[in-house]
Amino acid sequence: MPLLAVLALSAFSCAAYGGTSEQVLEGGMVLAITYPDSVLAEKTFPVTVLLQNNGWEDKQNVTMAFHATGPIAPVGNATVRIPVIPQGGSYGSTVEFAVLPNTLPGTHYINTEYAQTLAGTQHPQETSVAIPVVVKERSTVGISAALPESIFTDAEFPVTVEITPYDANMYDVTLSIIPPQEIQIRGETRHTFSSIRQGESVSVDSRVTTPDLEISEEYRVPFQIRLEYSDGAGDRVEDSTTVSTTLRPRTFMELTADGGIWLGSFFIAPYVSLGTLIGIPAGAILTLALRRRR
Repeated sequence: MPLLAVLALSAFSCAAYGGTSEQVLEGGMVLAITYPDSVLAEKTFPVTVLLQNNGWEDKQNVTMAFHATGPIAPVGNATVRIPVIPQGGSYGSTVEFAVLPNTLPGTHYINTEYAQTLAGTQHPQETSVAIPVVVKERSTVGISAALPESIFTDAEFPVTVEITPYDANMYDVTLSIIPPQEIQIRGETRHTFSSIRQGESVSVDSRVTTPDLEISEEYRVPFQIRLEYSDGAGDRVEDSTTVSTTLRPRTFMELTADGGIWLGSFFIAPYVSLGTLIGIPAGAILTLALRRRR
């Protein structure tokens, strides 16, 4: 396999999987094994091997044998054989494994037996590497929402929702933001994505509009974030969380998120300069406020 292709494979694996075991062996051989941080029960997963010969001599009869026991089994051939890796050369390969049904959640291991022969001495070398595999019953998806700590009536506020799949890729994703009855969302409340890769985050920005009404005391208002997606096996998964903020009465002077100012019941748009505001006589401001109240 060309070195460029091997490096590309390694970069992809590191982006999708979080664990890498790297061993520097005799003769300048570097063995890197990349594996997932966690896997799901009854799913398959890859383990990627990258060999780089940084020594001054060829390596012959290179073998890697994966021995998975108990609830994890290889899919197909679990032994990698390379007749020779020349000085400065590299080799990459991927071995598939499956988590068997009824596997208990927890940490399991795949044992790797590596062997090579130095071309100059014909001296065989062996080493063992244990790869931890954490099995989970279901995938973990991070759902977070950024809202102001409190909002007041008759105004707009930003809200950002972010989703991150930790254990597996997501496909055919639907994200819904469901506000409480008295609050509206300006724009779309339902967002779709064809796929989201494991470890990557996707966020959507919206704005919420509070009602123009008088309230006498503050209270909590909930927002439901609902997520629907398909996992790699095609199973449909639903998840949701609820975040809340405080809806409170508006005080005499309030600053809005876009730079506007509320003075009592009178709103000054963000494009009105401070110099213009200072230039308006106080009596005119009072008159405008009184007109706004009518």
